[in-house]
Amino acid sequence: MTLTILDVPQDVLEIIFLHLRPKSFLSFCCITKQFWTDQYRNPTYWRVSASTTFRIPISPLLHAEGERWYWLYKKLRTQTKAFTWGQGSNGELGLPVLPPSHRSAPLLVLDTPLSRHLMRLGMSVRRQPVNRTNGPADEMPLSHRRNISWPSTMDIPKEVGAIADLQCGGWSTTLLSSQGDLYSVGVLCRDEHVSSGQSYDKLTRLDYRSRVPIKSFSAGRKHVIGLDEEGYVWSWDRIDTPAWQICNTTPMRASTVVGGWSVSSAYTKEGIEYWRVPNGIFGEGTDQTRTPLGSDSLDAAGHQGESSADAGMFVKTTLIPGTGFRSQQPQSETVHRLGQVLSYIVLEAYIVFITDLAKVFACRIVEDSDPAELSFEVSAFSAPGRELKDIQGSFRNFAIFTATGEVLSGNQDYLDRLYSWRTASPAADHYVMGLEEAAIDEARLGDIPALQHRGVISIAYGDYHFHALHSDGRITSYGVEPRCCGALGLGDTSGGARFRGVKLGGGNMWNRDARLLPIGYRQGREIWFSRSQEAWLKRLEDLIRTPEAYPLHHPTFTALDGQEDKQEAYSEWVEREGRAWEDGIQDQDGLRSYFAISVAAAGWHSAALVLENTEMAERIEEKWSDKEGRYIWESQGFPRIRLPTGFEFPGSGELHEWRGAMPSVEELGLAEQDIDTA
Repeated sequence: MTLTILDVPQDVLEIIFLHLRPKSFLSFCCITKQFWTDQYRNPTYWRVSASTTFRIPISPLLHAEGERWYWLYKKLRTQTKAFTWGQGSNGELGLPVLPPSHRSAPLLVLDTPLSRHLMRLGMSVRRQPVNRTNGPADEMPLSHRRNISWPSTMDIPKEVGAIADLQCGGWSTTLLSSQGDLYSVGVLCRDEHVSSGQSYDKLTRLDYRSRVPIKSFSAGRKHVIGLDEEGYVWSWDRIDTPAWQICNTTPMRASTVVGGWSVSSAYTKEGIEYWRVPNGIFGEGTDQTRTPLGSDSLDAAGHQGESSADAGMFVKTTLIPGTGFRSQQPQSETVHRLGQVLSYIVLEAYIVFITDLAKVFACRIVEDSDPAELSFEVSAFSAPGRELKDIQGSFRNFAIFTATGEVLSGNQDYLDRLYSWRTASPAADHYVMGLEEAAIDEARLGDIPALQHRGVISIAYGDYHFHALHSDGRITSYGVEPRCCGALGLGDTSGGARFRGVKLGGGNMWNRDARLLPIGYRQGREIWFSRSQEAWLKRLEDLIRTPEAYPLHHPTFTALDGQEDKQEAYSEWVEREGRAWEDGIQDQDGLRSYFAISVAAAGWHSAALVLENTEMAERIEEKWSDKEGRYIWESQGFPRIRLPTGFEFPGSGELHEWRGAMPSVEELGLAEQDIDTA
């Protein structure tokens, strides 16, 4: 019996494929027409090729999906752009600088009770500068940079090339190029004095005096920790200063590095090891010393600089017992209870990790204490038959992902309660302890409906806001914007963010926060990138708030500004319109015009890597423009809709239909007592 290549099992073929470069792989697929049709877009091959060629970190949640990876590989080099939004006062957004002749910004009406009264009377109202959106920042000192409420493209030097990954620090944004170089913008540690004239508003390469490329990195709040291709660990606390090589008794080698609030960590052959962020940032502690390395150590670590110019950071590490187990090793009693570590995170006061036994454990970070006494199981996230796939988080919040698409939310407050209970009652009756533990488990942070079974593959947490990246390239936003800094990325609070479900809080007008209303946690609020969508939101805001809008639309403004249930319901209508924005326009790859491949957040700002199909984006702009190049809604009135409660927004013109079907009161979360037939 004669076998042909078509008879080889698929799993064997994929092993062969992974040894071929893309050009050789495509040539191999030309053996027969049928073989080409079946294999040339093999998702496993292109997924691995994208990861190795462009250093794209592959989430355990991101499975090979049809032709998607083939198209991603083709586009990663030419279409990848980095977008940022949120607080920009330290230059962390990395936006390009406008020349003086292009610095004018539109002024919107100042939203105060007095201005509203004056507008009702038809009188002129003082206007205020607003956050610039979808455009470069002004050329001004870093401390006067404006916040950005709409995703804006970073200024990326040509030498950076294709971007593999990006992460945010407390006051910085750092990129990893596909060549293995790190670039940062902003300030890594704002507590440290920055010499006058020092510029951090341009992406600057981080120096580490080594020939070996960086393969992965992690941004802590005030530092960056990198891992080179040979497994050596590097740490930066200044953009303009070479990295320190992390050493214990010898240069440290690891497979993973994670930066936290004030702690760095690495997954070594011994397990999860952590240490305090080096001196020079906090100026406290005595467990780190910076010492020039000898020439032998330099050679082992791949240095190319002279020994006098390089230094090692000798740190005192703490090992979490039992975390170094690999499945092929014999099991101790501790290991049998823990299992093999799959993934871990570093929070402000805890290291949290998941294992292959579908268990979650936490270890409290305490100086000079036995980590065995500080570690405990967090059983509320485990359940019969539940498979844990990943854990992600930072600062005080985290999420655990399951194989079935659940996203389980947790925070440090819950861990504090659990830790305090366990350390306070070691001798208590086991039955009573079980009841108390069950009560604490029930107090775990509730899971967010908009994240459940929605293809969420990663979550990025800032101080008060967070984002979810979905497998279809969408980013959804949640939480609070401190001082309306734009961290949610849902638009300017003076330029239409209310129509996305963003509500201004109390306080004076210069110190108010903006929060996402509850409907955003039930239905999700997607971050938009299109210029036309931004213009539409601003048009809606102008129609209800500018002096020209009175008196016709004053009741609409009142309903949207003071009645949360109506604002929530209207924002859902707007969200559905946004989801249909690209209907009728599709490229052969099936990807949206702005397809996000990663998202990051820290402090009060955020960033994302996005594949931008400029040709498709222009076709979408044309779809929403008339023959004169104006947006079609510029000559239209405010879109009136009817809510499921029976309420109709006032104004002139026909009622607009809901896309799909009108949601029910229950879907919108409107209380029965709020039903209004007026």
